[in-house]
Amino acid sequence: MPAKAKTVAVKVTIAPTEDDTPASPSSLPPSPSSVSPMDIQLRRIAASQRTPFEKRVWSLLCQIPAGSVTTYAHMANYLGSSPRAVGNALRRNPFAPDVPCHRCVATGGGLGGFKGVGPPKKTVTKKLDKNGRPIIVVGQEGITLTEKRTLLRKEGSLLSTSLRRGLTVAAAAPRTHPRISRAAFSVSSRAASALFPVDVHGEGTGTKQNLPIAGKTYTFTSDTFTAPGGGDTAPSPLVYALGSLSSCNQVTGTIVAKDHGIRLGKWTVDVDGVLPTEVLLKGAKESVSNWEAVLLKISVQTNLAGGSKDPKFLHFQNEAERRCPITNLFRLSGAKLTTEWVNERL
Repeated sequence: MPAKAKTVAVKVTIAPTEDDTPASPSSLPPSPSSVSPMDIQLRRIAASQRTPFEKRVWSLLCQIPAGSVTTYAHMANYLGSSPRAVGNALRRNPFAPDVPCHRCVATGGGLGGFKGVGPPKKTVTKKLDKNGRPIIVVGQEGITLTEKRTLLRKEGSLLSTSLRRGLTVAAAAPRTHPRISRAAFSVSSRAASALFPVDVHGEGTGTKQNLPIAGKTYTFTSDTFTAPGGGDTAPSPLVYALGSLSSCNQVTGTIVAKDHGIRLGKWTVDVDGVLPTEVLLKGAKESVSNWEAVLLKISVQTNLAGGSKDPKFLHFQNEAERRCPITNLFRLSGAKLTTEWVNERL
């Protein structure tokens, strides 16, 4: 029998200092007029007498921003379901277009269906073209598909050839695990000016590397543990990976809190990761090198009085995870990431 795979346990604990900055007008609880339109739709979905699966699908739609699209396959991958089941749930969406099922398109970038009307049907005739192939007649498109195309164009979602190619490639990836996160299942069709460029340059020998940041006065250094042959003179890339997961959630959470009028105090973050070493150290071919499990525990002081089950705190947590690129990087990799958030009264 093969020997049991060895694992490396990595733990990162971050306890930033408390923010003593006095509350500003932007940190006060929001007025009713500041409630986002999607918050209203989420409440409508929660109050509806529909199946739990339908509510999950429709709630997921609310995470797709205007100007972005997803596919039935992407949503099914995230939900652990099938594209057909997702399509059926979208067909029964009573809140369209406010709950934007028009932002879900076919894998190849085609429109797919809308309000229960599918794409134009194709009929294979007995007539042959000049190459001897059967002639295919495409039926008339439903009026609701015209409405879907109009809605997407108004939002800036012009399904270009490159975007269609990207949708096809993403949906064709192996479905061995739920790869798609709430942020990543939508594909932006906006201009590249909306992207945030990040450049890192590294130089070194052996396991040690110096990484200066272009245009900045600071730098950082990485090494690795002595067991795999490192000098242990600087944090390992594994530590940096978990540390980035910790700090990214704090940064993103701070941004989300400002958006929602939540006042924050001290953050305490613990990250525990377990990494099997058979692939990394021995080149085992049965799998790829990835985290077996990662546990992210966050305790943050807020001015929300309802504890960790406060609906506004739960929404704050979901938004922070949805908008954190490092969280989504871990989830897209297939790593089993578990998060635990605690709301401590400020």
